[in-house]
Amino acid sequence: MMSKKFTCVPIKDNNPLYDENAVSFFMLAHKQPRATDYCLKTVRDHYPTNKIIVFENGSNVLKNICKKHNAKYIYQPINYQKPEKGKSFFACMQTLEHFKIFINQHKHACEYLDTKWIIYLEADVIIKKRIEKFPQKSIGGHLHSFNEFNSEITAYINMFRKKDLKKKYIFTCAGGSIINKSHLYTIVENNEWEKYIKYPLTQNKGKEIMSIQYRDAFLSYLFYIYGYETEEWSEYAEMIKIIKIDNEKHIVSAYRRIDGKYIIEPDNGKFYVGQDRIENAAIIHQYKKYYT
Repeated sequence: MMSKKFTCVPIKDNNPLYDENAVSFFMLAHKQPRATDYCLKTVRDHYPTNKIIVFENGSNVLKNICKKHNAKYIYQPINYQKPEKGKSFFACMQTLEHFKIFINQHKHACEYLDTKWIIYLEADVIIKKRIEKFPQKSIGGHLHSFNEFNSEITAYINMFRKKDLKKKYIFTCAGGSIINKSHLYTIVENNEWEKYIKYPLTQNKGKEIMSIQYRDAFLSYLFYIYGYETEEWSEYAEMIKIIKIDNEKHIVSAYRRIDGKYIIEPDNGKFYVGQDRIENAAIIHQYKKYYT
């Protein structure tokens, strides 16, 4: 159970009562105390007083770290995002109850944080400098072509989306992405979201893991249904250590070593993050959790 409920009046974008460019930070965490400590340290290096809220899900090792970095800490006993044995290599949500916990945490975050923009943190995200350029759309991140929703999920989006239907949608919102808080709150403030996931779960009947069972894809899915859009954000760069290679879809194999040096290993040409993008970005998602 949540230890405390936060309440506030949502602020509308068309009449902001706060700094348009201010940011706050939100983290869903599980174990990885050293990586979490370093992530929060990099936030405080550049944003010493901005609000941070951390939900620790299913482990109980991060409370003192959050206190050290003046981050709001909430313990939640269920690790509701984890690989499903035999079906998924990556952490995913498997039941409607998992989605409810997920949405409730995002709602609490929106009610506690007080800025237009929220940065979603993961343990392998580092903040290199203060953000200078903010998105025009609702979510800023990477728009990889290999993250295009398949035809089935695209059909679900267009079934529920009221206008401007598209032939393809690309999901984003991985660690380090930036999210418009009031748009997120519009999605999570009531239970309307339930029907948008219940229907796919019912149709799928547990046959395989759908992309929208992953956090980043699920949020993107909801944003698209509500008519919001995403954009490629220049302040963000991903550096990824390849673990598993797919012959048709691939991720850029570039990563940051512990000693701070950058190693760029271009993949098969479908996508490549150049050195200049990495050097100039304010936020780096390393995809290499080298801390325990």
